[in-house]
Amino acid sequence: MSSIKINIAANLVGKIWSAVIAILLIPQYIKYLGIESYGLVGFYGTLIGSMVLLDLGLSTTINRELAKFKAANGEPKAIRDLTFSLEVVYWAIGIFICLLIVLLSGFITSHWVKVEHLPVSVVKRSIMLMGAVIAFQWPISLYDGGLTGLDKQVLNNSITVILSTLRAAGVIIILKYFSPTLEAFFYGRRR
Repeated sequence: MSSIKINIAANLVGKIWSAVIAILLIPQYIKYLGIESYGLVGFYGTLIGSMVLLDLGLSTTINRELAKFKAANGEPKAIRDLTFSLEVVYWAIGIFICLLIVLLSGFITSHWVKVEHLPVSVVKRSIMLMGAVIAFQWPISLYDGGLTGLDKQVLNNSITVILSTLRAAGVIIILKYFSPTLEAFFYGRRR
């Protein structure tokens, strides 16, 4: 099988697996958290989706530059310097997002999120944890773009499948055996 077909298959498997595992676990999340808490998980998903705008094309840039480097057998130091520079920018954006969400957690809790049964303190803490989770997960798209640019789709998607499976299983184990709370959910999502 050609490398293009293998890469397409790897990308397809990685994306489908991530989507399927997320969809299949919704009933489990609702079972352990309750529907109101799961609504905040949905808010978290919306928050992550809206943060894509802050990528500023950096993941596409690293993808293109690493692909050019690979094709031209470029100088490793130059590409390491570019990668490091983009990592610094990406981590800075992730930390900024975290701080912004933490600082706005009170406002978000009182003006955006309407809960009936959850304590406001739990909601606020959960929103703060969302900021931390987003900060740790933020650089993933940069590394994803880098691996794709180096034509490492099989490796990239293998990592995606393994980590999404471990994260999903870990969260379910935490919710089932330790603490069926929003805080526990977000602590389990940070890795």
